[in-house]
Amino acid sequence: VSLQTVFGGIRTDITTQIPVAVLYLAIYQIYVIGTRSFYGRTLGEWTFDHQLGRDEEQEESIYPLKVVWRSIVVLITGVVTLPLLSFIFRVDLINFLSGLQLYKLRDHS
Repeated sequence: VSLQTVFGGIRTDITTQIPVAVLYLAIYQIYVIGTRSFYGRTLGEWTFDHQLGRDEEQEESIYPLKVVWRSIVVLITGVVTLPLLSFIFRVDLINFLSGLQLYKLRDHS
């Protein structure tokens, strides 16, 4: 397979765009679920002092399943819709559907 052909087809061919979008979403889900399950937060959440779930919740064996469910809910609602509404209303709306809240960590200074 010629990479030039694939990258050229992404701009014009729907039969190439769909698999590339699915591949992107799959890699995104693997990253988000993996980092949140093992480290409790993604690199962006760590940078901005956020954490998914309380420390006690992260130690539970069901925590990775909650992370998967939360990621699926975000994906189903269009990736942007619920996070944007959560930002506007200043409430983690996905928490009501997934049972797992995104927290801002307190300053330790």
